[in-house]
Amino acid sequence: MNSPPRIYIAHAYAGDPFGNRARIRKICHLLLRQGLLPIAPQLWLYQIFNEDTQREEIMRMCLGYLETSDMVYQYTSTVGGVKDEVERAQELRIPVMYMGLYV
Repeated sequence: MNSPPRIYIAHAYAGDPFGNRARIRKICHLLLRQGLLPIAPQLWLYQIFNEDTQREEIMRMCLGYLETSDMVYQYTSTVGGVKDEVERAQELRIPVMYMGLYV
């Protein structure tokens, strides 16, 4: 049995955590219905770590998950953490697909 493709979701979190989590959950549901495996550490890392004091740790873990993915779907503009994620994916030659700003 083949594993479904692992899709890392590059999506903003800061600025509107509640709204962004809702959008990321919706994206996960859409990807699952397409037979893809969404990787969205934003949904749980921010519940364990404090963004104000542990941002570097959060990003390190996000990039670790990204490194295990088959593809990155980018849903927001390339700034902040999303910029770091896209740059790391490009360094690793993991394909990045820009999916648009809103779902």
